[in-house]
Amino acid sequence: MEILNKDSILDTIETVGTIGFFDGLHLGHKFLIGKLLNISKSEGKKSLVVTFRENPKKFFKKDYDIRQLTTLDEKLEILSSYGVDYCLLLDFTEELSKKTATEFLIFLKDSFALKTLFVGHDHTFGSDKIRDFDVVYDICRNMGIDAFKVDKLGEVSSSSIRQLVSDGRLEEANSMLGYNYTISGEVVEGQKLGRTIGFPTANIDVSDGKLVPRNGVYAVKVIVDGTIKGGMLNIGNRPTVGGIDKTVEVNIFDFSQDIYGEYIGVEPLKFIREETKFSDLEGLKRQLYADKEAIIDLLKSY
Repeated sequence: MEILNKDSILDTIETVGTIGFFDGLHLGHKFLIGKLLNISKSEGKKSLVVTFRENPKKFFKKDYDIRQLTTLDEKLEILSSYGVDYCLLLDFTEELSKKTATEFLIFLKDSFALKTLFVGHDHTFGSDKIRDFDVVYDICRNMGIDAFKVDKLGEVSSSSIRQLVSDGRLEEANSMLGYNYTISGEVVEGQKLGRTIGFPTANIDVSDGKLVPRNGVYAVKVIVDGTIKGGMLNIGNRPTVGGIDKTVEVNIFDFSQDIYGEYIGVEPLKFIREETKFSDLEGLKRQLYADKEAIIDLLKSY
């Protein structure tokens, strides 16, 4: 997949495109993009996904702080895996915010050879905030662009998935995403208390703005060095050892390599229990052994 910017020019082949922020790239997004890919291939055109570096809502509401399901890198990786030809990655600027729906579509036609447009069920176009597909259809028809509306896929939405992840309901969230939710980041040094009780952990520096599930213990799969391992994830403040800052740390089963400075991905599969303050480290240790045994058994079904 080739990444384009606002100054790129595509004038050698017509494109079939869609526009959106696509947080999570869930099954509804995949359904829409799948239609785009089918048409582009059958008509010998190139597929084009137009998206934004940051959620446009941040431009209009400076204190907007809704955590996202996918980082930009994760989003681009998923789009590439779908087989999309081009991703037009835009910064939502003052100039862009002032473009009407017509002006924005002219920009896409003139610079990126847009011939066919697929519109999501809830997309809003331009500074004139056009949501009526019939109006969008007429604008497109007048400039020689074919336009199609794609209806919502059941109850799947980014907002509903965010709520499920926030609540720790990863099984339901993953079913709407169509893949396992992933928390990725660099492994950084922590207090190294886990190794003193037989449960060394990799502390993950999670990307800013990424949605992290509720505090607690989770059964997870860990992607490290290109391999998949089982593991036990703890999200929280480590109350037993007087922790203050929130941490995301994973105990990787049957793994002893030094991975400080490396990037790993953790896929939370199921919430196991609430984070608990134990009276001493021995109490914590006993619980961790019980958690590990339960998780190893649970992972057999994943």
